[in-house]
Amino acid sequence: MDEIDYRLVLDLQRNGRESSVKLAQRLGISDAAVRRRVARLLADGAIQVGAIPSPEHFGLTVGAWVGVQADVDKLAEVGEGLKALPEVQLLGLTSGRYDYLLWALVHSTAELREFIADGVGKIPGVRRTETMISLETLKRSFGQIQEKDIGAVPLKRARRRLRRGRRGRARKMAAAT
Repeated sequence: MDEIDYRLVLDLQRNGRESSVKLAQRLGISDAAVRRRVARLLADGAIQVGAIPSPEHFGLTVGAWVGVQADVDKLAEVGEGLKALPEVQLLGLTSGRYDYLLWALVHSTAELREFIADGVGKIPGVRRTETMISLETLKRSFGQIQEKDIGAVPLKRARRRLRRGRRGRARKMAAAT
């Protein structure tokens, strides 16, 4: 990745449906170069393309952070169980008070109660939960890079490392067959 890739991603974050012609004009490169770069970024896994729905439009009006404490010997199993719950939108293994912190979206507080009791609470190894209901969403962002991120990572070295990792996995898979 180079600075043009970063700027391309920033532009796509602002408007993912922008034409390659307009992107090319803004970046000072050819339309074909934009298409090649986008294809490479997709293939490398650097970006993904998809629709991001507004949960409220689909009746998902209750959002909650849930802290989960787990038995140390069941930490991995608890993580797998939490990942499998469809209400879980974000899940992180954390340090501090909770072993896991998750963000869940549901239709009602009754559904949230059911999610905690019958979903999270039934996973073997869950010791305790604490739920904090969001009263208002002030910002929603999805792993977006910022202008300040350009040049923060030695880009060519990171890309080489990514390619090497993929080749290594491909070799391991080929050897296993």
